[in-house]
Amino acid sequence: MRIDRRDWLWHLLAAGGGLIWPALATAADDLAPAWNQFRGPGGMGQADGTNPPITWSEGENVVWKVPIPGKGWSSPVVRGNSVWLTTATQAGRSLRAVCLDAETGKLRFLSSELFAVDPGAKGLAKAGQAAPTPVVTADRVYVHFGAFGTACLNHQGEMLWSRVIPYYHHHGPGSSPELIKDVLVVVCDGFTGPFFDKLEREGVDAPQFVLGLDAQTGEIRWKVAREGKHSYATPLAIDVDGEFQVVCPGGDGVWAYHPQTGEELWHYPFVGHSVVPRPVWVDGRLLVCTGYHEASLLALDPRELSADREPKLLWKLSKGVPFVPSPVVVEDLVYLVTDEGVLSAVETETGKLKWKQRLGGMFSASPVACGKRIYATSESGTTHVWRAGAAFRRLAENILPGQVLASPAVAGDRLYLRTETHLYCLATLDHDASSPKVPVKLTSDEVESSRR
Repeated sequence: MRIDRRDWLWHLLAAGGGLIWPALATAADDLAPAWNQFRGPGGMGQADGTNPPITWSEGENVVWKVPIPGKGWSSPVVRGNSVWLTTATQAGRSLRAVCLDAETGKLRFLSSELFAVDPGAKGLAKAGQAAPTPVVTADRVYVHFGAFGTACLNHQGEMLWSRVIPYYHHHGPGSSPELIKDVLVVVCDGFTGPFFDKLEREGVDAPQFVLGLDAQTGEIRWKVAREGKHSYATPLAIDVDGEFQVVCPGGDGVWAYHPQTGEELWHYPFVGHSVVPRPVWVDGRLLVCTGYHEASLLALDPRELSADREPKLLWKLSKGVPFVPSPVVVEDLVYLVTDEGVLSAVETETGKLKWKQRLGGMFSASPVACGKRIYATSESGTTHVWRAGAAFRRLAENILPGQVLASPAVAGDRLYLRTETHLYCLATLDHDASSPKVPVKLTSDEVESSRR
């Protein structure tokens, strides 16, 4: 395996246990494979031009496997030669960022504590306190922990700014941020007061609202309150006739705002709450899930607004719609994996069911599409791989030990999959190569060294 001068310096210093990684945002990094946010570039689970493996197991096609300290269900993000995650250590009370070397899996650092969770705070135990996925750019990483705090770090793990946004996020942090040019959009669709605990938060002036933060400073550019119910969906930036909008599903409706000003552009009401899936924007159709208790999938056209500034409803699907996993589109079909493991292929133009297949198991992670291959991982660690098309064609079922709630990341020929205890880097390995790739496993001493 070739190691250039920068990586040689990193390995030399890492062996000495110091903090070692200078900022290396270069033109080469800009050209390197990237998976920069929840659901990747564009935010819709598309990994075009990539070639991850079709099959793997604990002993097959594992480039490296490393333990991740603490607990977190944020998905990995990849930029240049770095993989970023968030985690909650010290029994879930210390919120931190994790940076790994993408080539080797070596732990570059576990950040110092970014935010502390009040001992009295409680939420949904399944999700934990580090569920939102970071956003990474050439020189910055934005991490979000709901009401516990939002921060911007440089690539050395140093905090550039931080902000605590008070609201009652009910089940816990869920929605990931969206970066649109120089504005970081954060959705805070909370409850009206404490629910799982009795912790009163100071400064809560609205149960549901959306914020636009200055990406350079963290200052509030705009704040828009809205009426609805608690929700956890990640916003999505879309280009409508040459103008950006940020689409923000919430309880009882979906809204679109101007990302620079917060001006409400349109609103479509529906009945639903605890919305989790991220929308999909394809061929002038915005696909939005409506959440609990009876999930539907709406196809909206925001290019055609009514007098009340509601987008046109093109079709509505009320069967086989997930509560948690997001949809993914390949060519003319949208693929839906329900929480109970039922896969449906639906025509994006009409909303008509093309075919259905039971995968089995429970699902929280969102599927990703790599060309015509689609990957969906169950909570028990089984990744189903099938080929997109007019009929179901299974390619593989791959099992790794441990629970999986985080969605995978794809960069180049590698797939990064987070379990409850480890992060796996998977690729098709040439076992006869002269420089075999050996999985890296961190020792407990290495993990402890990174904490100091």
